[in-house]
Amino acid sequence: MNEALPAAFPDVSAELNEYVSWQDGMDTGAFLTFEDVFRPHVQKAIMDNDEAFLSRSSDFIEKLLVSGDEYAVNVVTVGILEGLSELRS
Repeated sequence: MNEALPAAFPDVSAELNEYVSWQDGMDTGAFLTFEDVFRPHVQKAIMDNDEAFLSRSSDFIEKLLVSGDEYAVNVVTVGILEGLSELRS
């Protein structure tokens, strides 16, 4: 799943590569990379009202959620959405 991030978001590629370089490379758990690398970008886009990034990220998240891949759904739910729900507080 980690490979899907730079494909969809080239602007996070360098950060993702640096993050996984000291772990297991692209085999680093997607829960970690989506939570530590991708979610902060989504949070920033929410705070900055960056509609372009939010549109791309919501399309990406929706694609993963409807993929039928249980792992992908769990990564999105735990790695992204649960953390974003904290923004309401």
